[in-house]
Amino acid sequence: MSKLVGLSDKGSEFDFALYNKWGVRTAQLAREPLIENKNAQFQSALYRVAKMNLSTSIKDLIKRSLQIVNRTKSKLLKIAPFEAITAPESELSLNYNKNRGPGSGIKVRARPLKVGEMVRLNLIGPKKTSFYKSYKGDQYSNKRFEVLKKKGNRYKIKGPKGKLKFYHRDDLRITPPTDTTTEFELYKRRKKLKK
Repeated sequence: MSKLVGLSDKGSEFDFALYNKWGVRTAQLAREPLIENKNAQFQSALYRVAKMNLSTSIKDLIKRSLQIVNRTKSKLLKIAPFEAITAPESELSLNYNKNRGPGSGIKVRARPLKVGEMVRLNLIGPKKTSFYKSYKGDQYSNKRFEVLKKKGNRYKIKGPKGKLKFYHRDDLRITPPTDTTTEFELYKRRKKLKK
């Protein structure tokens, strides 16, 4: 524990006195979006693993979640964190900076939807105007809707209240057909864990 260093912002959710008592050195940063991003990534993995009903042990769930996070490839580096440890710093910085900043030419665009595809509807709104936690799984509707018509970047669906309405592409997420085999397997696991 004495080798660990905890980096965080100065949020009241952290008990720095307790961490120092445990022997964990702490460093508070004025603003660190990387920490917030990694925290969100870990929480998302933890909730996904918990929903698989493989264990009720928090220690086991954390271990599984860390494996997922440490093996998830970075969009910028094109390698996972456990691979980045042994990679030369010059190679990492080159890949990291290659596709960043103005004039990089990279534009993220969701592909157009096709009539007949099934989608879920954004119930919360744009990220910039709402506070939500993606790992809770309540940003998009549980119900799936069929795309009935396309008009520019807007798509007509029979919405939550049964009304035909056009929604912008940003408010719709493509969703695959329901996997009944997986749903049944999760149901069996839930029953087994309750015993």
